[in-house]
Amino acid sequence: MKKAQVDKVFIYLITLIIAALVLFFGYKSIVSMKENAARVTVLNLRTAITNDVDVDSSFGTVKIHSYNVPADFREACFVEVGRYDADAGICDINSANYKPVICDSWADADVKQNLFLLPGGEPYYIGNITFPAPHTYLCLNLSFNTLKVRFRGLGDQTEITAVE
Repeated sequence: MKKAQVDKVFIYLITLIIAALVLFFGYKSIVSMKENAARVTVLNLRTAITNDVDVDSSFGTVKIHSYNVPADFREACFVEVGRYDADAGICDINSANYKPVICDSWADADVKQNLFLLPGGEPYYIGNITFPAPHTYLCLNLSFNTLKVRFRGLGDQTEITAVE
């Protein structure tokens, strides 16, 4: 083999290695950006709901809110802190709606978490919420990555209901 041919092979190998590294690190960067975007969306959701619960607690205020939710989540559940109901559908082990993560947190009186994004989301406390009697929780399926709820101010708390 001539020296010029060896140089070309060496250049092709270096080019191939550089291209592979660019693809590898580019892929890692894109995955990282997607994960960060999902975290930011969840943080924005939490902040927006918490602010809306606080603002809409004024007596007589009724507002419908729509929130964007990351595609990873299929359901949002709200529970009323301090009103654990072992017989509720989400806490009944024989129910198709059984959600042990929510029940364990809800049953612990020291834990103040009332918004759960499922599956696998970190639970949050969004403020003093309630539901129309006799309900103590509300779970909503997220269609098109959107959570749509109605807030009604009761003065010291906000009542949450589903929007049909």
